[in-house]
Order: sequence, then structure tokens, then C-alpha cells
Amino acid sequence: MHHQSTKQTIAIMGMIGALLLVPLFPAHAQPPTPPGPPREPGYQIDQSPLPLLPGAQPEDRSGDTANAVPACAPWSKLTYAAYHGSSWDVYVANGDGSGQTQLTDRDKPDTAPKFDRGCTRIVYQSLRGDEYQIYIMNADGSGPIGLTTSANNGVPGWSPPAGGTRIAFESDRDGNGEVYVMNADGSGQTRLTVNLAYDGMPAWSPDGTHIAFVSNRTGLYEVWVMNADGTGQTPVTSGVPYAQYPCWSPDGTQIAFSNDDNGDGFMDIDVVNASGGAVTFVAGHTNSVDYWYPAWSPDSEWIAYGRTELIYYNGNWYWTRSDIYASGAPGYVHTQTTLVASGRDWRPHWGTLDTQAPTSNMTALPAQSPGPFTASWSGSDVGPAGMGSYDVQVKDGVAGAWTDWQLGTTATSATYPGVGGHAYYLRVRARDRAGNLAPWPTSYQATTTVETLPPTAIIQPLPAYSRDSVSVGWYGFDSGGSGIKTYDVQVRDGVSGDWTDWQMGISTTLASFSGTAGHAYYFRTRATDRAQSTGNWSSVADTHTTFLLLTD
Repeated sequence: MHHQSTKQTIAIMGMIGALLLVPLFPAHAQPPTPPGPPREPGYQIDQSPLPLLPGAQPEDRSGDTANAVPACAPWSKLTYAAYHGSSWDVYVANGDGSGQTQLTDRDKPDTAPKFDRGCTRIVYQSLRGDEYQIYIMNADGSGPIGLTTSANNGVPGWSPPAGGTRIAFESDRDGNGEVYVMNADGSGQTRLTVNLAYDGMPAWSPDGTHIAFVSNRTGLYEVWVMNADGTGQTPVTSGVPYAQYPCWSPDGTQIAFSNDDNGDGFMDIDVVNASGGAVTFVAGHTNSVDYWYPAWSPDSEWIAYGRTELIYYNGNWYWTRSDIYASGAPGYVHTQTTLVASGRDWRPHWGTLDTQAPTSNMTALPAQSPGPFTASWSGSDVGPAGMGSYDVQVKDGVAGAWTDWQLGTTATSATYPGVGGHAYYLRVRARDRAGNLAPWPTSYQATTTVETLPPTAIIQPLPAYSRDSVSVGWYGFDSGGSGIKTYDVQVRDGVSGDWTDWQMGISTTLASFSGTAGHAYYFRTRATDRAQSTGNWSSVADTHTTFLLLTD
């Protein structure tokens, strides 16, 4: 739900007891739509935007139905925040939601946890005194270390490499929300955004080159993307009113985020391409229920989120239960499933245990190939996730620049449109279903030179004399093996006339020609093959015909 808030942390109200629900409104009355922007600029860190309804005791529903176990469950882990006692604490679980284990136990909130790659450490925000600070700890909850000490700092996330070396976070130390980065030991804290508007909720791209964040510098809370050094800040969404909590897909092509996309005052889950464009709805559109904090599964197939049920009571909005659900990501048809359902769970992060990149190689090519030529590649994953996709690059000439050809493809072969006489060099890298991406090979893995033998072509013989019009046909042969792509045909009027273009760049082999009575017309042709090699014009005509001079 989007609503206004202050810097003061909203305390969780009351002891938890049984709640007997009674009608809260007359039959004709409706609770108001939650008002205002998601939060006031400069303070997005507070994890408790609404208090729990006093006396609410959510029923544990985790055993109602069997969880639909995602395919990546054996090699993934969940971390999340849960309210079991007097405050929010950090929990971990297996990727399917089983094996729930409490890691922190304090009387003030520990929230917003995220795994590093490999799930060896957790970064989170911890309320210390009246301000949130960023802490890290081992995945078993041991060894907590504070990284920040002043102002409010939160919404942290590790840089992507295994054993992440940097952390992006949000801070209000400059008077309003801004995005910062720091080293994993807390040193080198550097501000990346400088704007009077709110900038926060940073999220690293899987390759570590970009950071997504939320900004209201346009007057709306939109998703933006910038380079990891803060340059190139660019909006990704347009006209989105209440974007929150962006999260990249493992392949880096899409960003999930929370958003009130139907204007009912409650948050939904949407996805947008990382390069921008139309927004795709994933989950939500339920009255008095917020869907927020999206977290992509490591295999790209699922998006987890907190599903928080709300109620309007005695003039205020409260939450009554919150569970962690998952729905199929765009392109995957998966039934919505419950991952964690104690009734007091939100803010999930789905991490991978597989940090081993796959290997890949190009199949050898012959020294000379026709154009286009077919290149093939293969790969093998040493980790448990399994192969995902490939990127293939090509360069024209040994000194040429590597250029992207096939990106994120699951195919293992493709046809490249080579030019005769050019030598092409190819290399491939692979990523697995956990998003582990191998580095580019330092050298090429396959090379071939496209043949340069030009095709031959000839006009079929014509009758010595023709009336009105004549059908002109031609054919050709390509000894280089690339195959003929197009023909050019020229004609001249008389033995000493100039050659003029008649049929150019065509793939057909027959056309009708009409001439002037009493004139002799001469024809010649040439062909271009699929390697872009073109034969020479013949110095003499292939054939000719004379149109009869008709008399009464």
C-alpha cells in the first residue's frame, strides 16, 4: 500500500493475542483508499510502514497445501524478515520454503536481508537506537558486524561476484534519500546520486555493471538504471506512479518491481525490460492486499514477494497477516505458490548456492566455408543448476573488434551471413540456470574464411525472330558452394548500342521483354552468390533476338 510516513519508526503495537473479526463498517460504507505517495522523499528505509492490527494472531497456513517446489530448490536458499516475538528478525530457509531458521533475535527490527552470491553471508538493516544501520553476518547468523554508524542506512545489496566485494545501499545522511556504495568491510562509502529528489532502493545487475534504483525526480516514483559508478542515470519506466524495490532477473534482461499499476491504492508486482518499454503484470490486483518486495528465483522462472493483507480499523490501516508467495516470471506458466506462510513474513531474497560457471566451446570450422556458414557451440555445467544460455561473439579479421552476435540464446547453432574473402573468428561463453556467467575466452575458438569464387550465369538461347514480346530466361551455377542469391540482366538495342540495366538484383529467372519492331536486342547476365561475390559481365551478348517488322 502506498501511504505517507515519517522518520520515526512505527512501533509494532500491542501483544499478540487472538483476534475475533467483527463487521468494521456499515453495509453501505467502504474504507478509504490509502492516500498519498509511497513515502515522503528522503526516508524509505523504515521496514514497518504500517503497524500490525492490535491483537492480530495470524493462523499458520504453511501446511494447508503442499508447496509447488521450484526446480531450483536444491541449489537455492531464501532469506527474509519475520515477526515472531516483539520485533522483526532475519530468517533463512531452503529454496522451497522448508527448513525455516531464525538467525537474529533482538527487541528492535533486523530486516531487508540479502544473501551474497553463494549464500555465505547476509547483509541486512538493523535498527540501532533511533536509526537503521547496515550489518553483515555469516549465513548461520554468527559474526554480525556493523558497517555504518550514523544517519539512516538501509536497503543494502551485495555486488554480484561470489563473495561480493561491494555493497550498494540507501542513506539519508545528506538530508534525503541517496544511493551509496561501499566496500564489504564498510570502507570507501561513496555517494552515487546527487539530487534534491528521493533516490534509493538500489539493486545490482547480475554482471555488476549497473545499479537499478527508484527516484521521484520526475514527480513519480519510477525505476531508473545507472552505471555502477553512478554515471549514465536513465529512467527505465515511464508514467509509473509508485515503483518500489527493483530486482533484476538473473540474466540481466528484466527488472521486477512493486507498483500500484491499477490505481487501487495497493501494491502489485510488475516487470519491465532493463532497457525500458512496456510493463508486464505478474501478481496483485487484490483489494486490501499489498504485493511487494519482489525477489527473482536464481533459475529465472519464479518471482517471490511478500503478500500482505491489510484492514482499515478505527480510522487507520493495519496489516493482519503477511506471507511469502511466488508466481511464474514472464514466459513461465507457474501456479502461484506459498513459500513461507506463518502469517508474519515478508521481504524475501532468493539466493543461489551454485557459484560455478559452466564451460563452453565452439565446434571447429573448415578453413574455407560457403557464405552464409553455420557455426555450432556446446557447453557443460559443473554445478547443479544446469546449462542456461550462451553468448556468441564474432570479429571480422584477426585485428577486428569483437561484436555481439548471439546473446542469451539457448540454441547451439546459427547461420552467420559471411562475405566472400573475409576471415571470421568466433568465441562463446555460457551461463547456467543460476546466472553464473563464464568469462569470455581471451582468444578465438573457431575461425573460417568465406569462399570467393564468383558464380557464373547465362541467358538461355532466344529465337532469331520474335513478335511483340519474348520470354527471356537465365540460369547460373555457383562453384564455391554458397549458392546464387540474385541475378542482374542487361539489354542493348542494336549491336553497337549501350548496355542498360533491365532486371537487377532479382532472384527470379524469367521475365517478358517487349521491343520495337525491326530492332535487334542483345542480352547478358551475371549472378551474385550468398557470400556476396558477383560474377563479371560478359564482354559479348549471351543471346539476341530481332522483333519482326509487321506489314499488312
